[in-house]
Amino acid sequence: MALVRRVAVTLLRHGLTAANQQKQYIGTLNPSLCEEGIHEMNLLKAAFVFPKADAVISSDRKRCLETARILYPDHPIITSGTFCELHFGEWEGKTYEELKYQRQYQKWIDDPSVYQPPKGESLYEFEKRLELGWKSELAAYFEKEQVSHIVLITHGGPIRYYLSKLAPNNQKWPWKTEHGKGYTFFWDLEELRRDKRCISLQAEPFMAKQNG
Repeated sequence: MALVRRVAVTLLRHGLTAANQQKQYIGTLNPSLCEEGIHEMNLLKAAFVFPKADAVISSDRKRCLETARILYPDHPIITSGTFCELHFGEWEGKTYEELKYQRQYQKWIDDPSVYQPPKGESLYEFEKRLELGWKSELAAYFEKEQVSHIVLITHGGPIRYYLSKLAPNNQKWPWKTEHGKGYTFFWDLEELRRDKRCISLQAEPFMAKQNG
């Protein structure tokens, strides 16, 4: 009987930025973590156990790279623009309050599958980009490097998309994408090759460190 090879992917959201605090659409903009964000990531790292990684991949945005370096300081970081947030075009850097009376914005809020931000990325383009990245960069890495656990530091939008496509059908959690937190997906490698949903899922970080 052939041995079953188990693999896992952990998706973690980057830490807090000043633009997040101001509730801006950041998209492809490139702010660094704010002081509070750096402090929060260091507190999480000190208090909780994060998954051990064979490889760490990060969106190429500074907020993700800085988060990766805090949480996984001893790992080389593989960067990829494929796992960036949706490009919000002319709306990047703006808030709901600044946009809410624009007709195009109202249409997009009502049906983002039909409408898109001006000079930005459509939902279809965003999802296709993430699907390509998953298959050609992330899943393929298991085959190329014979690793078992990959950690991907990314953004709220990509995490929500991958949850919708890959979480077990019987799990209907109220998915949250908090800064510095995320989810680990587990597969048998053959199931991952066949684009199947994961066999189990857990929130991350999974447990608090024991004092003493």
